[in-house]
Amino acid sequence: MQHWNGMERYIEEQMRAGHVPGLALAVIQNLELVYAQGFGVTSVEDGGLPVTPLTLFRIGSLTKALTCTAILRLVEAGKLDLDRPVGEYVPWLTFSEADAARRITLRMLMSHSAGLPTSHTPFGRRDVNGLEAYVRQDVPRYPFVATPARLYAYSNPGFRIAGYVAQVVSGKPYVQLMQELVFDPLEMKRTTFDPTVAMTYPLAQSHNLSDDGRLAVQHRYADDTGGYPSGAAISTTEDLAHFAFMQMNGGHFRNRQILSPQSVAEMQTA
Repeated sequence: MQHWNGMERYIEEQMRAGHVPGLALAVIQNLELVYAQGFGVTSVEDGGLPVTPLTLFRIGSLTKALTCTAILRLVEAGKLDLDRPVGEYVPWLTFSEADAARRITLRMLMSHSAGLPTSHTPFGRRDVNGLEAYVRQDVPRYPFVATPARLYAYSNPGFRIAGYVAQVVSGKPYVQLMQELVFDPLEMKRTTFDPTVAMTYPLAQSHNLSDDGRLAVQHRYADDTGGYPSGAAISTTEDLAHFAFMQMNGGHFRNRQILSPQSVAEMQTA
């Protein structure tokens, strides 16, 4: 359509200026998908494909909103309480401060107000037990940056703990839980945490940018099951548009109520 031409030119200009190899975009208006387009390529090296709205990308911390959705579904099912200390769900949970497990709640973890620092480890364990191992071995070593509930401090570890709590109360691995509570109901058909699944579809590669402006593919794909709840989902623009529809429509997606309007409002409250 004619009125998208200026936007597309701007995107292409900014991609060139920022050395962005590929990008996908969807626009929703009045609960309708009015625009979806891909730009650039999945890789600047051999095998690069044109990006489309169905191209998979590692979506980073957008994963956190998906994890929140699963947790709030468990809250609505009566299995979790946002304001109950997380130590009541995981009795052995240990922090660097002795009483923290009796003070920190899911609400604090998911609003980055638990006082935990942030951390990012792109490579680690790849087995299903990696998340529990992370909570047992790494979490107790983190020093607190603030008293719980005192201030906002962005924290990947907080979301990993929250994801593990959801795993414990559901009795299902985090990845299975996300598939059943989020991806399947929202018809996010290509969304996955598994790189071996993602590689069977067109997949945008991560790139390094050299000082002289040259792009090169990172030939080791990041994977660490201990970090899945905070930032490891692999998804498409089309799938994420389904999540956006639900958030914009009071928790309703097509013929299903995924979350209550109250839970959606909770997610969107600053």
